[in-house]
Amino acid sequence: MPKVTMSSTVALEELTWPQIRGDVLSVNPALANIIDNIAPDNSYTVFRAKYPYGSQILKEGKMFFPLKEGGLVPFEDSRVSKNIKNKIGYTMGTNPMTMVLKNTLDLFIPIENRISSYSLIQPGSLFGVWSLFDEPLTKRVSYNTPIPLWDMTAGARSVFMLPKIKEAFSFSKIQKRYDLKSDAPKCLQDHWLIFKDIANHAEFQQPWATEIIFFSKKWVDAIHDPAWYEFKNYAAQRAWSSSQFWRNQFCWDLTFSRIQSQRDIKPCPYVVDIASHLLAMSVGAVPGFRPMIDDTVAPIEGLRKVFEEEYGSRYAPIIIGPADFNVFDPDAVPIFYSFQYHTAMKLSKKSSSRSSTLTDMYNVKSLLNKYLADIQEGNLKIDGTILYEMAKSVKFNFYHYVADSNTKMTSSNDVINSNEAFQTALQQCQTTSFPKKAPFLNGCIEITNKI
Repeated sequence: MPKVTMSSTVALEELTWPQIRGDVLSVNPALANIIDNIAPDNSYTVFRAKYPYGSQILKEGKMFFPLKEGGLVPFEDSRVSKNIKNKIGYTMGTNPMTMVLKNTLDLFIPIENRISSYSLIQPGSLFGVWSLFDEPLTKRVSYNTPIPLWDMTAGARSVFMLPKIKEAFSFSKIQKRYDLKSDAPKCLQDHWLIFKDIANHAEFQQPWATEIIFFSKKWVDAIHDPAWYEFKNYAAQRAWSSSQFWRNQFCWDLTFSRIQSQRDIKPCPYVVDIASHLLAMSVGAVPGFRPMIDDTVAPIEGLRKVFEEEYGSRYAPIIIGPADFNVFDPDAVPIFYSFQYHTAMKLSKKSSSRSSTLTDMYNVKSLLNKYLADIQEGNLKIDGTILYEMAKSVKFNFYHYVADSNTKMTSSNDVINSNEAFQTALQQCQTTSFPKKAPFLNGCIEITNKI
């Protein structure tokens, strides 16, 4: 068995294909078989890393590595060996070609006071391959997104408790118990900071980490070798498939612009941006939210136990996190968007500061209905596209505390009865009192199949 090497302080294992083959096979049999056919020798190594929950693997596009003694260091740090820098530094200090082996990664862009979700990366996913196939416009200019925009965490960044968790006495108990650096959360985005501190405390009862591998430069150098055609084709297909929505986004924008022109309407840009994002969520291009019922995005069971038994939550500590929607699956679990946790990539300012959440929801609903009606009529010549198929099969349910025939909204209280994921999450809790006044529900939109 070839020797496993490790840097002096960075917790990366350098492994050969025979050593990592079983792990890759378990999450991506297709790629494992392709590599088996190539049979790379032991000079084609990968680096395996385990990141504790909440670790910021990318921060402003810069790559960070875990240390043996805990904590993270940036790629350029002196504690990162020359061997590692030489072998996986081929992408200017950001992530090289990478695969997730266990749990998930959350790729997002932090924008002012919100988190713009881009992708929840699942086990078996190969990413970091776009740049391998891009031709620069000049030596210094390309179409690529600027590296400093991106952040990426081990597990979900956009995750929060459904009930409020800022009761002073209860919060002080867990603050002392788990040495929390943060005070009681002021908004839903603050919950992640608390979850991260709890999950990484020595006395937390549920060990959790995202496990990934980085492919060394030799794999990338060989990608144009004819003997590696299958590998190159697989990587190219993944890059092409993952960019499908973004390559066609201008067609979506054109379609919406045509509808507005034909109807002679000029909706508020803020409303247009949210409606567009909802449609992107409905085709699986970007994540939405749903109640978490397993531990793939965070140590959900352990966190729930802390807030039940130590914080003493009066309400079921249901945790909400990111999830994708599959428009082609009639049994797809619904996802949500909330006006209390905006994740839209593009979000213009409101035209009026006096506009309420209820008014904004009503305007979004009205615009969505116009879009969907015109798309289904077939006069836009987009038959056969995913946008056309989505308009036939997906519906959007609007929930708000103020619900009646005038507002055209459904009561937030109805979510628990109509959504199976909420029911399942509630059953997993010891405390079964549902937090009907949860902020997330005060202005949320459900995306689900009509069937």
